[in-house]
Amino acid sequence: MPSNITQTQKYIVSVNKMRRGALTIPAEIREEADWRDGHFFEIVFDKKTKRIYVQPQNLMNEIEFVELSKTGEKMVKEALDEVKQGKIKGPYNDVAGLLKDLKK
Repeated sequence: MPSNITQTQKYIVSVNKMRRGALTIPAEIREEADWRDGHFFEIVFDKKTKRIYVQPQNLMNEIEFVELSKTGEKMVKEALDEVKQGKIKGPYNDVAGLLKDLKK
């Protein structure tokens, strides 16, 4: 990661006391990087240089909102009700077990 870092501005942050290991990234940096609550990050600690690198991670692609039909909404509601009532099976160790159970 360090070899491809392009630094446009250097920030020096003073930390008087870390609370439970938390380190606050200044708002100016978060805004510039477009980081928001709920983002995931990869934290890399280089033992040799004692440096820490933080890189945002995309765990999901952007998904467009899809509006369900009335039938689709009803099907989802029924499925969720079955889950709440404990009418689900599993867990499965593999797809073959799931498919076998579905064919019953």
